[in-house]
Amino acid sequence: MRQRFTIAHELGHLLLHDGVPIRIDRNFRVNWRKGSGVNASNVEEIEANFFAASLLMPKSMLTTANRLDHFDVEDDAEIVRLARLFRVSTQAMTFRLAELFRSGVFR
Repeated sequence: MRQRFTIAHELGHLLLHDGVPIRIDRNFRVNWRKGSGVNASNVEEIEANFFAASLLMPKSMLTTANRLDHFDVEDDAEIVRLARLFRVSTQAMTFRLAELFRSGVFR
């Protein structure tokens, strides 16, 4: 499951960001990570995470899978069910649902 999110995250970088050109056998773009670990304040990382979450857990499919207007964000069993349905980690599902509620998509 983590691999799917990582692939979607890197696809987000490829589609959204210029990267830094380097030369090995052929030209391709690289997004170098600064420091150790993921920086939650790095705009490109935030954008790539948002892209991955939107790709793997589309808002329209989440609303179809569950009545989010009556969703209890503290219902661990429901978060696990949705995570399994969308084949993502419970952490990824929790962050996606929190982002959708925070943005006012669901009330």
